Amino acid sequence: MEWERRQVWEALRRIPSGELIAILAKAADLYENGTLPMGDGQQSPDDFVHQQSASTGLPEHMCRANMSKNSFVLKNMEQILDCLTRGLDLEILTRGYGEEGRGVTVTYQAQSPALAAFDNEPDRWLDVRWDVDGSKQERFPARLALQSINEPGTLATIAQIIAAHSPEQWKRAFGVSPSAAQDPPDTNVAYEAYRSVRDDEPSQLIDIIFQQLLILALGVQMAGPELTPETFETGLFSYGPGTGTAGTWDFSPEHYTPITDARVLWWDPDVVSPFNGAPGTYVDNGERYSQDDMPEGQQEVFQ
Repeated sequence: MEWERRQVWEALRRIPSGELIAILAKAADLYENGTLPMGDGQQSPDDFVHQQSASTGLPEHMCRANMSKNSFVLKNMEQILDCLTRGLDLEILTRGYGEEGRGVTVTYQAQSPALAAFDNEPDRWLDVRWDVDGSKQERFPARLALQSINEPGTLATIAQIIAAHSPEQWKRAFGVSPSAAQDPPDTNVAYEAYRSVRDDEPSQLIDIIFQQLLILALGVQMAGPELTPETFETGLFSYGPGTGTAGTWDFSPEHYTPITDARVLWWDPDVVSPFNGAPGTYVDNGERYSQDDMPEGQQEVFQ
């Protein structure tokens, strides 16, 4: 039951707020005026009123009044939400974050399954925000654990949000990565492989999953007609080195993971990300270094 509830919840979260409101309005019209399938037959609004009155003892005129009230709420959900949120852009609810008209970034990430236990206890919910002077640039050290929807652009969006709101700290971010610079998500070979067999969009992690499957496919292919652990190993050892989106690969005895080099990278808030077209991405100096060739001492970053 919990798994099914979670699946329904995730499915609803993928529907934009505006589309959900349109669905509610259509449902209101069908509820109040439509004749709908029910079991092996149909049910009209009059049938519903008669049956509800007979099963509850409520007078039919009150059943009809309740139908009108319910329909009114569903049809006017956009105006109701506009009042309850004081004019909040509903796209913010779809994304889970955004900027209010007063220039304040807000988040509405309904991603904690533990909170579902308190759905029916509104008196236990508290509206909490930092009460600080924005001009003082105060810092509150904290550790965050993020759980997000697995969809293209999530990690890039998180990094850009952090960078946009902590530019003095994020501008010093640098590190080492074996992967090449990111391509636009719909141009790499992993994306093409996925779309060759499916019509929907792949997850953001499609590159990583594809790289793992590619090793398996290469080993099976290079093993030849007789697949054994020994021919699988020999096949990968005979596969020549090459550099691609996953870095430089080269299998050899005692070297069973393919990556052999990496690049030094750092955050540049002004460069447009090729992944989602927003400002902010990691850049490098165009060089790749093996473990033995990695420069010593201070690295030339933030060029």
